[in-house]
Amino acid sequence: MQWNKKYAGIFFLFGFSIIFFAAGCRTRREVVLERTRVSNMTFERDLMTDDLRLDEMESASFVLLNKTRHQSQHLLQLAPDAELKERYHRAHDMTIFGVSGQAIVEVEGKRHIMQPGDAVFIPRMFNYSVTAHESPGNVIAVMVYSPPFDGS
Repeated sequence: MQWNKKYAGIFFLFGFSIIFFAAGCRTRREVVLERTRVSNMTFERDLMTDDLRLDEMESASFVLLNKTRHQSQHLLQLAPDAELKERYHRAHDMTIFGVSGQAIVEVEGKRHIMQPGDAVFIPRMFNYSVTAHESPGNVIAVMVYSPPFDGS
């Protein structure tokens, strides 16, 4: 009699577990995969420069490329002599990826020369500026904000 009571609870939990999982219990990963939209956006330099050229009167442009709950991607273009003046973001970490041209990304007084293929990470609350540098054409970069950029 003692054996039955001791193992009855184990068998009950085991049976309940099988029913629970068979009824559609999903892992956290499965829930995230179901709710998250996957983007197959490719950043092709020729397409970006043809479709989003700066007007003659513009020295810079900032265009939203894609946005999810957790991040946003933007295209930054600077004319050869343009500068994105010093600023910081209270709530956003940012990574800037060089696509074409050469720029100086200054973060808290430290200068980084960004060329195509380079990336610079800028934590929230850090001052930064971006200046076109020795570039015959426009500087083009992709900026990724996390959480998504909200204008501040």
